[in-house]
Amino acid sequence: MNDFKTAGIAAVVAAFVALIVAIGGRLISPPPQFITVQVEQLLAEHIQAQAKQEATAEQRLQAAEAFARRLDSALGEAAQRHGAIILASGAVVRGAVDVTPEMRAALSLNSPEPPP
Repeated sequence: MNDFKTAGIAAVVAAFVALIVAIGGRLISPPPQFITVQVEQLLAEHIQAQAKQEATAEQRLQAAEAFARRLDSALGEAAQRHGAIILASGAVVRGAVDVTPEMRAALSLNSPEPPP
């Protein structure tokens, strides 16, 4: 019976410690912020740049796959660097920082020209 009591006390203590660590961690670290990216705009800029180049269908497919990998990597790095959750800009009315220019630079895209 003593072994069961000891095991029960150990389980309660372990649960209590886990709860304290979880609550303490939440109180110490700030909640993640939200950032936005205009993914559609970045894709359009990439497509526009690719349209200006002479390439076969296979080369265009390879370029699209490479761009998708670079975009995914750049988004992951931005999320980690900002400690943030990334949302598509169309999903946010206001209150989030737009990191599209940062993504554009990371992907080596040129800024679109403003309409006349």
